[in-house]
Amino acid sequence: PSNHPYFTNPGWFDDNRQLLIASDRTGRTDLAALDLANGDLRTITACTPGEEHAPYHITADAARNLAYIWVSGRMERVDLMSGERTVLYVSPHGWKGGMLNVTCDGSRGAFGLVETHDGVTLEERFAARPTSRVMLLDLATGEVEVVHERDCLLGHVNTSPADPHVISFCHEGPWTRVEHRIWALDLRDGKAWKVGPDLHAPACVGHEYWLADGHRIAYHGFDEVPRPVLGIVDVHTGERSEAHQPVKTKHSHSLDGELIVGDGSETRPYILAWRFRDGDLEGPWPLCRHGGGWSEQRRHVHPRISPDGRSVVFTSDAAGHPEVYSVEMTEWVRGDE
Repeated sequence: PSNHPYFTNPGWFDDNRQLLIASDRTGRTDLAALDLANGDLRTITACTPGEEHAPYHITADAARNLAYIWVSGRMERVDLMSGERTVLYVSPHGWKGGMLNVTCDGSRGAFGLVETHDGVTLEERFAARPTSRVMLLDLATGEVEVVHERDCLLGHVNTSPADPHVISFCHEGPWTRVEHRIWALDLRDGKAWKVGPDLHAPACVGHEYWLADGHRIAYHGFDEVPRPVLGIVDVHTGERSEAHQPVKTKHSHSLDGELIVGDGSETRPYILAWRFRDGDLEGPWPLCRHGGGWSEQRRHVHPRISPDGRSVVFTSDAAGHPEVYSVEMTEWVRGDE
């Protein structure tokens, strides 16, 4: 079994020549590097028996060829060339850390920390209103501080890819029941604010992620009809564009907000592409059939466009266990004609 990082987390490094994946080829979950030119796989970590590796809680700091992972409650920095591991943080008893993302200047990491409620559903965790924190880690000194705290389920802490002072997070839970899904926070003064308007069921949004410009966040969800929609909202102005999509998708991803890919649904298990043009949504165009499922996080398809915009990486368990795939996009789909 193998999977690429969660779709909000970058996985390419070494000038985009290698891709980070989580791989079980050693009989346990380890971090591995896939050479995209020749297909060679290099195991980076060597977790010992009993170490619990979170296979999708991995992110790459491509500019510095580093990765950040969670292993048995420890956040570790991994040198992707030497394999050297450094423990940066240990989550306190009764708390669970979320995926770390690095600020674009490489100075700090932001992640979520939530009171644990083991063996319960998402709905039960949401109803329990656990204490949740947004944490900031100084990657040079190792100092950690709480920059935001609330008694509700928070998650999906992501850093702006262009502004080192702004991060986003979400109020997690059933999408139609959360107070407000997408939030932003300024690391200079700790001010947090709602991104986009308040929505009322059945309208809702989720699976938010930053576009490469660092000031807009994209998402998918449903409007008040409800119909599936793809949308983009400016973090600072609240300006929003949203378009109905004729088929729904479990996840979506875009680099520029124009070319968008998604993973379809159980009735249409395809990697799909759309294009925003003049305020309208064109597509979808099927790139390939992934045939995957969504039974648990590691088996989610989580499509992500490569940094050069030419292909889509995704995970599929069509073979019976999750594996990593890539599909090329034609010039016509990319809009290069």
